[in-house]
Amino acid sequence: FRNLTIGIAGLSVGSHIALTISMMGGSKNMVLADPDTVGPSNLNRIRATALDIGINKAIVTAQQIYQIDPYANIVVLENGVDESDISSFFEQLPLGLLIEETDKLSLKVKLREEARKRRVPVVMGTDNGDGAIIDVERYDLHNNLQIFNGLIGDITSESFEKFPPHELPKLATKIAGAELADPRMKDSILAVGKTLYSWPQLGDAATLCGVAIALIARRVACGQTIREGKFPINIDSVV
Repeated sequence: FRNLTIGIAGLSVGSHIALTISMMGGSKNMVLADPDTVGPSNLNRIRATALDIGINKAIVTAQQIYQIDPYANIVVLENGVDESDISSFFEQLPLGLLIEETDKLSLKVKLREEARKRRVPVVMGTDNGDGAIIDVERYDLHNNLQIFNGLIGDITSESFEKFPPHELPKLATKIAGAELADPRMKDSILAVGKTLYSWPQLGDAATLCGVAIALIARRVACGQTIREGKFPINIDSVV
């Protein structure tokens, strides 16, 4: 686990994953990529403070990792992943696992294509009300696996570019897993732009994603069995 090299694209939910892995004594080598800076609206779900507002999210996360693990080796990409040169993200350090938490659909597709080519497993966590939805794609075990585990068919970056803009929300819904969405989450989405600034993203859900994916990363490193595909983690069902 300590020697597993992890790339994390997207450092909102991704920051929780990176920090939890570090607290567990995991990966000393990480590549962190995010072009955005911390803003006031991030503070309900990112382990940052008002003093971090305006600082790049990947830099903030790297600083916190070094405070936990001074021996870490962190590559920070302040401009995020270059969509025109996806391979460079994978070659900063030889990745053994990709954690994908970006917002752009075309980038999600291209990252998975490159991961499949390099046989690098991909994990994604999506906050879902007070819970989370986890995606596990084992390209290291199945080199012919369709991206997103086939949720949107045998799509490629070339075919994705041909999709008309009005079809993209449908694709995003399939990828996110609308059938698994918390009912209150669905209700809240209807209020976006009216009484809500954006879709609900809560600190407990982001933290839960960090815990779940850090555990998955450890199991990947140790060669243990992991559930594949898309599945929910629902704390409400327990408590």
